Amino acid sequence: PCQFCRKLPQCPAGRELSRTGTLNFRFECKPCENGTYSSSSNSWCHNWTDCESRGSVTLRQGNSTHDSVC
Repeated sequence: PCQFCRKLPQCPAGRELSRTGTLNFRFECKPCENGTYSSSSNSWCHNWTDCESRGSVTLRQGNSTHDSVC
């Protein structure tokens, strides 16, 4: 077995995997930044949809687990 292998953490919706450190780095789950969301576990954070740039109105602003609704 690999002595340096580590199991990656399982990140819930609203968080994404992030590497901390340089030489002796590790992985941890960090919250999605403001303006981004992750709607399922183990997924990356994506920018909220910009409804206005599409010529639409924002009906509901996004949050860390849901995209904006136009």
